[in-house]
Amino acid sequence: MDQPPAFSYRYLISLVSNEVVSKTHPDPMRSPPGRALSRRTPASKDSAMRAMNRRSFAACSAALMGSFFGASIVGASESALDGSLSVSGFGTLGLVYSSQPDLPFVREISQNIDAIERISARQDSRLGIQINYQPLPELELVAQVVVRDKVDNTLSNSVEWAFAKWEPIPATSLRLGRVGLDLFLLSDQRNIAYSYSWVRPPVEFYGWLPLYSLDGGDLTWRTDLGDGQLKAKLFAGRSLPADVKLTGNPIRFAVSPAVGINISWEDVHWRWRAGYTRSRVDLDYAAPSDLIDALKQVAPLWPHAQTLLDSFEVRGTDLTYAGVGGAYDDGRWQIIGEYSRTAVERVSMPRGKKAYLSVGHRFGAWLPYLMYADSTDRRSLVVAEPGNPMLTPLWVASTAAINQRSMTQRTWSLGARWDVASNTALKFQFDHVSAPPEGRWLWYRQGAGGSDLMPLHVDTNVFSATLDVLF
Repeated sequence: MDQPPAFSYRYLISLVSNEVVSKTHPDPMRSPPGRALSRRTPASKDSAMRAMNRRSFAACSAALMGSFFGASIVGASESALDGSLSVSGFGTLGLVYSSQPDLPFVREISQNIDAIERISARQDSRLGIQINYQPLPELELVAQVVVRDKVDNTLSNSVEWAFAKWEPIPATSLRLGRVGLDLFLLSDQRNIAYSYSWVRPPVEFYGWLPLYSLDGGDLTWRTDLGDGQLKAKLFAGRSLPADVKLTGNPIRFAVSPAVGINISWEDVHWRWRAGYTRSRVDLDYAAPSDLIDALKQVAPLWPHAQTLLDSFEVRGTDLTYAGVGGAYDDGRWQIIGEYSRTAVERVSMPRGKKAYLSVGHRFGAWLPYLMYADSTDRRSLVVAEPGNPMLTPLWVASTAAINQRSMTQRTWSLGARWDVASNTALKFQFDHVSAPPEGRWLWYRQGAGGSDLMPLHVDTNVFSATLDVLF
């Protein structure tokens, strides 16, 4: 029986280059066993990837998509032969067990925590469909819809990408519409679990931000540099609001505008990236509405209530994010890591340093790995206790909403990826997560609602398994 192709980081990058997720062929940058690796220029690599994608998609989509959706999809697949239209997709079916009762593990802060059980499929399961249409050689239209667990699921916030890409001159491209928010090394791949070796990206680094895309655009310039390709991108736009459940009542978080730049370089084995983003928070208060209403009512009687309101009021607050990352993949070893710093004026918003490092090694179709992730978010607000004992519960709730909501935690992860087929991967992962009492940005005691004022000491084990596919 033929062994499935080994997963590689080069393949990971190619999955989303040129806005394509439908590759089911082996990594074109890796030579078969016993043959030397031939170095292509970045331009020739892009051409080869596009050509191979069109051939592989036409073959597999006619068989798979046609059997599910009938002759109309087969016709669309056949039109992909000339490069004008392609339909592709990705999906993950996952299962998670968390060892601490009533304290469910969440992958990111936008998930519906109240609906997640101790054993749950909500955290990692998702389904995505992508359509690429190229009416002209220099023009491409791209749409991507992803269904995943959120506090509030709508059609609008399920559309991750919807943009037009125009290449007016060689090595320069302009995208306008809804584009990915490019903050991380794996920004465009956060939903495409097949494209990375772990069950999920490290939550300390990726889980604190509920935003995936911007309504705006970006400009990318590419050039050859040494044996690799240098790429620079400028982007700007505003995000769609995302519901975040910090306590019993959700709040809506957004940024408008956001402006950033990132520079990357990659060759056959290496990829390096550095970026800087400055955004303005589009949110009135970083706290539940019932808490804000109560503080407003007592402000005439308790002067410190206004101090707390000022700390929660974040509209127009500048939030800056700077990050660097790198990855190495030689066909056997896979090493990936990132480091970032977040700065914000208000103590009610996440800030501080985040980092992770992952090391894996291939043994045939298996890739076991070890990862460590850490997030440090130091914040503290000291407000004198009110003289009126009737105001004490409000004082406790208000200070806890800041001092107990930092993004401070660390995780050791041990896992393995098994490439079952050329477009299917099975993954297993064990995480040991620890967080101090103030590190509750990603943790919420289920069913406690706004009365959840007891400090939490997170020391939990998480067991996960996923099945990832491309189609």
